[in-house]
Amino acid sequence: MKNYILLGLKKFGVILIVMLIGWNAISQVEISRFVLGSAGSLSTSGSLMVSFTVGEPMVTTISDNNTIIFTQGFQQPSSFDNSLNLQLTTYNATCSNSKDGYAVVDVLDGTAPFTYSIAGHDGTTEGDGISDTTLLLRKGTYTLYVTDLFGLTGIAIFSVDAEYREECELHIYTGITPNGDGQNDQWIIDGIIAYPNNEVMIFNRWGDKVWEGNGYDNLNVVWAGKNSNNAELPDGSYYYIVNVPELEVYKGWVQVTR
Repeated sequence: MKNYILLGLKKFGVILIVMLIGWNAISQVEISRFVLGSAGSLSTSGSLMVSFTVGEPMVTTISDNNTIIFTQGFQQPSSFDNSLNLQLTTYNATCSNSKDGYAVVDVLDGTAPFTYSIAGHDGTTEGDGISDTTLLLRKGTYTLYVTDLFGLTGIAIFSVDAEYREECELHIYTGITPNGDGQNDQWIIDGIIAYPNNEVMIFNRWGDKVWEGNGYDNLNVVWAGKNSNNAELPDGSYYYIVNVPELEVYKGWVQVTR
């Protein structure tokens, strides 16, 4: 009569149920759960001997003296990718400080709704419902974090460059004629509105500061040949300092003529 074996295995532990049916019948034997090492043997309280090595589970030998030799293959390498896949397309800003560059973000997997945060030039901005979303950005390097309903997270680091078009450069004129005719009454600085974090100072020839403005924009903050008290300054040459952190500090002379 042939022998048969019933073998049950469980990961990170093992339950072996061995039943040998033959001339010398043995009652069902259950081996308590244990963690297998790389090699070794196990003796039961009876006459059953089990030896093993790590490998794919299979019975290799059944001998007549109630010895079973097999290889045991649990603790196999395994991995689980718990990150979201993000796809980004970036477009350059027109100027280094203009917020018209952008990145289009697609979340390729995960479960909605999504939340996100982005850290970089603008600090941290939070939002929700991100899916094929367009983010308006200035020039800089950013880190995007996206989290889905179940806490899976995707991280992407990307950069937005600037094209440095002509309108990004400052053009500072050397004279104004503030006589109220609507022509050249104010000191216009071309391109400065792209750099709102600016500071403009005007000095007389003796070095006294007569006017200053932060966030010069040629409209609400603009010099029109007057001092800080809105009184008209006399005709003459005035020294200016235009500080644009993203570019440089510009210095020179501007003539007031009425």
